[in-house]
Amino acid sequence: TASLVNLSQGSPDTAIMTLTSTATAGELKTSTAITFAASGTARTYAIKSHTATGVASYLWAAALVKV
Repeated sequence: TASLVNLSQGSPDTAIMTLTSTATAGELKTSTAITFAASGTARTYAIKSHTATGVASYLWAAALVKV
């Protein structure tokens, strides 16, 4: 599972959006619409990769693309 989080708002464990995959050889995923802060508003975002306890989790590449 990969999640986009907003580090600037004091809730780094609250996902703005989440994508889930069980692929072992890579997969392209598209999220639902994401609402970002207004232009000119400074924010720090992060992409977190997480999984169930005791299970390896890997995230090779992630990109945010505005459409």
